Amino acid sequence: MAARVLPEHLPFLVLRCDDWVWQVRSRAQDALTTILRERPGEVLWAVLPMASYLSGRRRGGAALRIVEKLVEDEFDRVAPILLRVGDQRGRRLAYTIGDRLGRWTYSDLLGFALTDPDPLVRSRAAESVRVEAVRRGDVAALRKLAGVRWAAVRSLALVGLADLGHEDELSAYLDDPSPLIRAYARSRTADAAGRYRAAIAVAPTPELLIGLAEMGDRRDVPLLTPLVTHVDGRVRAAAARSLALLDSVPLDEAIPLLTDPVPAVVRCGVTTVGSRSNCPGVS
Repeated sequence: MAARVLPEHLPFLVLRCDDWVWQVRSRAQDALTTILRERPGEVLWAVLPMASYLSGRRRGGAALRIVEKLVEDEFDRVAPILLRVGDQRGRRLAYTIGDRLGRWTYSDLLGFALTDPDPLVRSRAAESVRVEAVRRGDVAALRKLAGVRWAAVRSLALVGLADLGHEDELSAYLDDPSPLIRAYARSRTADAAGRYRAAIAVAPTPELLIGLAEMGDRRDVPLLTPLVTHVDGRVRAAAARSLALLDSVPLDEAIPLLTDPVPAVVRCGVTTVGSRSNCPGVS
């Protein structure tokens, strides 16, 4: 296997790196080290999955340690390969070692947070950007992060904006699709309930309705009840869910939802009428 270096053989060479016979184990580790250093671009994609899997074994992990040592020693050559491979394990390994070695610039971290396909890399990079942006007073970077579609990144950006004294901007996130972000925006917004009520009176959306229900009380029932007949099916479903959260479902208004033409509204009507529990499909 070491002499022929065929990609389909490499997982088995990795397996032998943890062999219980030390002579086999030693030769396999030496061979894998040599192959990786000579041809990382050709073999890393074949080595990494098995190396990562075996690292979870009690006496495993030798191959992954060889890969990590290679990345540390030749970071500039190997890290870009791992980031291009398209394997989640490779991206995380490259990011983790680069972070440990302090090789990522502020611009690199911002790029990871904005565009990386891996959620763990995005979140870790976003946290690093938040800390550095607050130190630099870089509001523009935090606003960029606050505009991405990933809730974990947005939430960190909002914390950074609040730390820099821009709490007034958080009211725009009262109707965010993420419950966590809605809750944080409410905690930093004066009269959040009043803002919800005013917005719902003008242009109700599912997120506004659920947001109000998350913090409101039964005084909001008269505002929410008529919306179970709204023209938008998503608003009808959210209205039923909101009333259920407030434990104030009027059955004569909720029963017609069972024959609604929109399936999501019917599902919400069933759970609302049957148990007054959370309705599926509504944030």
